[in-house]
Amino acid sequence: MTWLALLLTLMFPRTVRGMGYCPDVSSPTCAVRDYWPTSQRAEATGKEAYWLMSVDRQICFVDRSTYDRAIIGRETDCIWRYRQP
Repeated sequence: MTWLALLLTLMFPRTVRGMGYCPDVSSPTCAVRDYWPTSQRAEATGKEAYWLMSVDRQICFVDRSTYDRAIIGRETDCIWRYRQP
């Protein structure tokens, strides 16, 4: 699969299963910290994160306005992420 095909797959709208907020995405109490991009882990300390979870357990980090518009059970266009190794 090419990187473009992968990106288009990840941007496919998915149904929102859950949503949440982490005041510090690097904290062990943040449920989605393992989904944070590995290239940005150094900057994660003290960074707040709003997130959506799809029905297939992919995570999308969003801004506050997108978070406020999201509805559980409805589709949302987003760049969905798998858990990072």
